[in-house]
Amino acid sequence: MIVCVHKGKAIICNLPRSGLLLPLLLSIFLMSCGKDPRNDKEGAAAVVPIVAVKIDSVKAGAIPEMINVTGMTKVLRQENSSSPIEGKVTKLSVFEGDVLKRAQVIATVETKEALAAITGAELLLARAQSVEDKAWAEKMLELAKHNKTTIEIRAPFDGVVVARGLNEGEFVSSGGTIATVIDLRSLYFFARLPVRDLAHVKVGQDATVSFASWPDRHFRAAVENIKPNIDPLAQMAEVRLRFLAAIPELRSEMFGTAEIVVGEHADALLVPDAAVIRDDETGVHTIMEAVGDSLGVVHPVEIGIERPTVIEISGAGIHAGMHIIVEGHYGLPDSTRIQVKKD
Repeated sequence: MIVCVHKGKAIICNLPRSGLLLPLLLSIFLMSCGKDPRNDKEGAAAVVPIVAVKIDSVKAGAIPEMINVTGMTKVLRQENSSSPIEGKVTKLSVFEGDVLKRAQVIATVETKEALAAITGAELLLARAQSVEDKAWAEKMLELAKHNKTTIEIRAPFDGVVVARGLNEGEFVSSGGTIATVIDLRSLYFFARLPVRDLAHVKVGQDATVSFASWPDRHFRAAVENIKPNIDPLAQMAEVRLRFLAAIPELRSEMFGTAEIVVGEHADALLVPDAAVIRDDETGVHTIMEAVGDSLGVVHPVEIGIERPTVIEISGAGIHAGMHIIVEGHYGLPDSTRIQVKKD
């Protein structure tokens, strides 16, 4: 008698006592009671899948050390083009944003005296009763118009009009502003720097300035001056950055950010930003090495200088040329079987 469990039930089987048939029948019965591994779904589920990934390599190179600051543009050369006399603006040929050349005519002003002479002659002509009076008034009007005095207001230097003080046909007083002109060559970026970083910033250091209006553009600049006094309440110092080239599209009082290069890490180990896995809860950073292009091995790393696309790392066993996974590795446990994607 043999007991076999089939589908959770015990079955008692009476088998012949023949020595030859017993092993054969027992084998057939056990096969019918057991499970065929080829149809075992649980066994198939236990097979670890192979994950497709993309890889890159750790590179050795230099990475700049930078300090980020915020600030705004200002011009050091600005002038109000004003009228030296009292009179009427008979012509105004510029608008805000117009680019001017030095000595270019901005406006024409007719003197108060010339206007008074013409107005008086016109009044005499209007009141003339006789032919003689009318002829005399016309002669006076012609003379007044011939002798009228006008003054041209010209641009003081190459620049851009940022404001108009009045409109054509309006009266201007002596010294009144007609237009405000700035020299874009005197445009600088003034940044506020925390005192804790002051010791790292030096005159002549390279910098790049960017603005929200052009997020993909970076304008080259250099540290030209560090203001000697600081804001005692905010504990901030002012740094003046000089643009290395004229930038016509920039204007005064534009807010932006600047990166000042204060040093460099030579022979640093660099990886793409996508290679680093960050655990915000624990603060641990890791990368996954592609060992033999078939196994993913996790390595903890320390983060150094971070740039938009490249990160400096260090850690035990990390070396230049090491193959690392840059895509498909998030959430993978250590020693995962991988398959490298071919480009």
